Amino acid sequence: MTNEKMTMEEAKIEFAAWLENPCAEKYGYSKGNGQPHGTVQHGDATVALTQVAYIVGSGESKCGEIGPFFTAHGLDALGNDYTIIWDCVDGWESMDDLADCCDWDSYRVYPR
Repeated sequence: MTNEKMTMEEAKIEFAAWLENPCAEKYGYSKGNGQPHGTVQHGDATVALTQVAYIVGSGESKCGEIGPFFTAHGLDALGNDYTIIWDCVDGWESMDDLADCCDWDSYRVYPR
């Protein structure tokens, strides 16, 4: 596995393969309800996001970091849990589109 950015089609294929892994069922994912929310790289592991990223507000903390930032849960093919964090960009509070609030290519991954 390289650190190259995956296309959405590649991510969907990888997530579909991940759903074949017995670890997926442990976390309530199946071919019927598992939906890819993207992937991030952590070393050699591809981490499939299991939820849409959400905002952690100012003064709140997670993984020892103080918000504001976006975060999401992820799992790798071995079933390891991760928390992913994206920092908000300057001026994010006045942005109309949440998709512009972070540099989605710049993140930190924390094992849980």
